[in-house]
Amino acid sequence: MKKTKIRDTKKITGIVLIVVAAVLAVSVTLAWFYSNFGGVIYNAFNISNFDTAADVYFMKDGVRTEITDASSGIELSMDENADNYIGNLRVDALYKGLGYGYLRVRMIHSVTYTSGGETHVSQFEGQVPYGISAEADWFDNRKDDYSIYLNGRVNAISNDTWEKYPLITDGFSAVNLDMEPFEAPTNATLKLVVEVDAVQINRYMQYWDIEKLPWE
Repeated sequence: MKKTKIRDTKKITGIVLIVVAAVLAVSVTLAWFYSNFGGVIYNAFNISNFDTAADVYFMKDGVRTEITDASSGIELSMDENADNYIGNLRVDALYKGLGYGYLRVRMIHSVTYTSGGETHVSQFEGQVPYGISAEADWFDNRKDDYSIYLNGRVNAISNDTWEKYPLITDGFSAVNLDMEPFEAPTNATLKLVVEVDAVQINRYMQYWDIEKLPWE
């Protein structure tokens, strides 16, 4: 698998956890996130020797736009001319430290719309057809747990340098997404929460609560 080393200069960083680094610290702000996952969705144990994070941004015409406010999720526009157009979304998973682990990226979407003068927020159950990068070997398991797994072990060899695994690099396929909810008169808004989740290779059953790795 192809990896690119980058210096530790990212603005968005994770917390040293054995299980998860919550990217942008936004997941706990969404009520539907709690209701669908029964409250806290991860266990934090500061006994790991590696760290995870994500680089999430928009890329339009070769110009990178940073996400400055994700307090209630990352808003994705359906307007192709907007900087935050869903097709401009880019996500890289980052990993550093000392040791082997398994890594996944969880992506949860919410839909916000107004009806009868009231605002409604619900989980978006559709599978957004993002363009998954071929630079790393990803296994798409979103239909089961909203996660995309890096197929195989990752090996961090430095506490100072992030290993970068590109995830979303090629926009998305509009023809494979039901656009009706986002058109008039509904005009729903799609928001995204991204988490990078990593476990030590001998603890995925314990902390991910799975009997085997999805690609096995």
